[in-house]
Amino acid sequence: MNVIQKNLKKMDIEKMNKDMTKKITKSVENRVGISLPRAKRPRTLEITSIYTLNDDIKSGGKVILKKGTTVNALEYVKLTKMVCFFDAKDDKQVEWTVKNCSDNPANKFVITQGSYADLSKKLKRKIYFDQNGYLTTRLKIQALPAIFRQYGNKLYVQEYLID
Repeated sequence: MNVIQKNLKKMDIEKMNKDMTKKITKSVENRVGISLPRAKRPRTLEITSIYTLNDDIKSGGKVILKKGTTVNALEYVKLTKMVCFFDAKDDKQVEWTVKNCSDNPANKFVITQGSYADLSKKLKRKIYFDQNGYLTTRLKIQALPAIFRQYGNKLYVQEYLID
């Protein structure tokens, strides 16, 4: 009888683990995102990358940039890829993004809603999720689809009108 009780307890624990794994997987794959409308008109927004130093920057004890110096980070670092934002629940946005952002495999696909796991399997590429709209808010994206990229020493967000 003791062996039977142990087996029953073990079966219950295994079932509970499976159920919990299913619930966690479902919640991770179906995150709540931010709902942004489709762009009603094209819009381009310049994002500033200019920063004023609060302290001296030193190298080997020697000041190489003084406090108060204004620096454009893009003079030193280049963004070599685009970051493409779209709603994975909207098939037209998915289509548009695949067509316009797939030429460079380094480009990042970021969804604001939908299942990144399903889309990742379908497109056979890594999909990122904008959790709580952190990136779209920070980049002031108001409509989708949108692309964040660098031109010269400037960063831009472009929102696109699609059919």
